Amino acid sequence: MEIKKSLKLLIFIIIAIAVLTLPHFISTYILIHIIDTLLIILFAVSFNLVYGYMGELPFGHAAFFGLGAYALFLPVIWGKVNLIYAILIGICVPVLYGAFVASLIIRLSKIYFSLCSLAFGEFIAILLWSFRETGGDVGLHLRIIDIHDMIPFYYIVLAVTVASLIILYRIVNSPFGLAVQAIRDNASRAKSIGINVERYKKLLFIISTFFLGVGGVLYGILFSVVHPRYCSWLMLLNPLAGTLLGGAGSFIGPIIGTLIYYNLYWIVSENTIFWHSFTGALIIGLITFFPQGIMGYFEARRKARS
Repeated sequence: MEIKKSLKLLIFIIIAIAVLTLPHFISTYILIHIIDTLLIILFAVSFNLVYGYMGELPFGHAAFFGLGAYALFLPVIWGKVNLIYAILIGICVPVLYGAFVASLIIRLSKIYFSLCSLAFGEFIAILLWSFRETGGDVGLHLRIIDIHDMIPFYYIVLAVTVASLIILYRIVNSPFGLAVQAIRDNASRAKSIGINVERYKKLLFIISTFFLGVGGVLYGILFSVVHPRYCSWLMLLNPLAGTLLGGAGSFIGPIIGTLIYYNLYWIVSENTIFWHSFTGALIIGLITFFPQGIMGYFEARRKARS
């Protein structure tokens, strides 16, 4: 037992050293991709709160990610607001919109929930596409960090992502998180033992939008541009594919799945213009032949052996 603990500690220390020293041994181009991957992981885990733990598929969840970026850019560009205040606005706006959306759709389930979520998400994307003040189909450009700031920004994103994942892990394994999973498994039984189903689901939805807002703010800073596509369902494809690959309903699943998928997607998109076909084929293949994902597969094998 002591040997196993020592081995785990050694592996953790090696990974920590590698992660902390990595920016000094790679090109800026690859470093930007790594920061991008960290933010998509945060997106996937936040998405999995609703999809995996609540059991509903929120097709419009990308709107909260994009809103975080837009709510950061617009006050700075048009209102000359201080950057710190703009970041706080960028986090708060998705939460407020999430609370509004949740109050309207949380009583729905399955396909009705998914379609209404998609409608509210596309409403934001179309709204941003329609006005010149929000950049229209060109988007908005705002350089907050320079190419030489990528190493310190990497450490900021790494710290925020790790802290967010720790908080999310504590949430899903808390009594609140276990109650949400009970609702997912059998809402009627959960309600019969005194769990306020709608309030728990609404709160989980809002928590998810908070972390999506955080990710959206950092994503906008990274690329110095926001576009209505960030709020569209197209933005959801990468986190969705990563979650399906790793296994929905597992906390570690979306992290592993996104690490594998997003790097494969990056390699494919660098070498062919048909990367959309790769994404579509992978999602179809996962749903058809590997519905439980990587973590679901290993969990099933473990149960079979026991």
